[in-house]
Amino acid sequence: MSLLVVGLSYRTAPVSLLERASIGAAELPAVLDELLRGDHVAEVLVLSTCNRVEVYAEVDRFHGGLQDTSSVLARRCGLDVPSLGEHLYVHYEDAAVLHLFSVASG
Repeated sequence: MSLLVVGLSYRTAPVSLLERASIGAAELPAVLDELLRGDHVAEVLVLSTCNRVEVYAEVDRFHGGLQDTSSVLARRCGLDVPSLGEHLYVHYEDAAVLHLFSVASG
């Protein structure tokens, strides 16, 4: 298993897209459930603020995990995966851990 981060932020997406992607407390259980139903996602955490929406997932395969997480985010935004992909950033394994620490330390 490996850590995968898929997200979008104010640096990669317009505010209107961030607003569509944002996940409120009431929606979180359903989004987490949908993410965990992915074939390649074992564990998941979602971070949604006014500046970013990120999915931190423990995945068994990079491409499968990326497809699973990107598909859920794209559906939330009302876009197809390729269109949303223009605004996403992806970190995997060591780079994902470094990104996590960077976000956590502000």
